Amino acid sequence: MWDSIKSQLDQAKLFTLTGTVVGFFAFPLIDKLDGNPMSLQSAGLGALVGAAVGTGTGILINAARDNRIEKYTVVAPLLGLGGTMTALKAYPRTRSMSNKRLISAGLVGGTVGLTLGGSIDYLT
Repeated sequence: MWDSIKSQLDQAKLFTLTGTVVGFFAFPLIDKLDGNPMSLQSAGLGALVGAAVGTGTGILINAARDNRIEKYTVVAPLLGLGGTMTALKAYPRTRSMSNKRLISAGLVGGTVGLTLGGSIDYLT
């Protein structure tokens, strides 16, 4: 099992790196566009979120390319966490949300993703 997960993560390295770079620059720019000062905390948070989304996307794309069913328990939490945090950061009404609240919301999104991914993986 661990070898399979490690293999999937190795194959998604380029997507992880791309997501990290995009998130590192996008989150502070969103803060700047909202009139808030750019911060290193926001850049770090953006890099982590970008890495999660990039890794999940990379695993899905590689699985589709190989014509095999993917372990949704790995992919769904990454996309749930990253997607929730990115959407809340980009949405105008929630842009000024503190990083602690943003992380909490992301963890809820990841938990929902894990529940859905585990269910889909079990049923397929």
